[in-house]
Amino acid sequence: MRIISGTNRGRKLISPAGTEIRPTSDFVKTALFNMLPRMEGKRFLDAFAGSGGIGAEALSRGAAHVTFVDFSAAALETARKNIALINPDKRRYELILADTPKFLIQSREKYDIIYLDPPYRIGLAAESARIICERGLLAPDGVCVAEVFKDEAADFALNVTDTRVYGIKKLVFMELL
Repeated sequence: MRIISGTNRGRKLISPAGTEIRPTSDFVKTALFNMLPRMEGKRFLDAFAGSGGIGAEALSRGAAHVTFVDFSAAALETARKNIALINPDKRRYELILADTPKFLIQSREKYDIIYLDPPYRIGLAAESARIICERGLLAPDGVCVAEVFKDEAADFALNVTDTRVYGIKKLVFMELL
């Protein structure tokens, strides 16, 4: 696991022990960021952040601010260590220990890019997308991406604009209706 591009290109990140966290592969991360708008000046939400690799990539590519949310203290500690490896200004990120759907319900922020990478097959991606839509958390020209199991079908409550399959997972790209 490494930073693919930006100011910290090539920097190796810490991979978590065990199987509870499944970091996004460099191949899928490259494909994802090639499809997203440029990061400069964007507010980015890395929901279900795990090891923080996606949000760290966004910081390296110039995101103005990244919010990392995960319910696991161990996952957020790994994310904190990975963020420290790229040494961003502390005003450019925030780590939040919380259940993502509960965080989304309480959030008042608007994000330009939201990345959802919940545990597979339990409906958290669709639930989170519904909350994002209901609470108006996605900026008008924003993009929401969910990483889900390839066979997972869901009503995302947002307009699905593209779907890409990579092995056992798929990326679902969405925008406001």
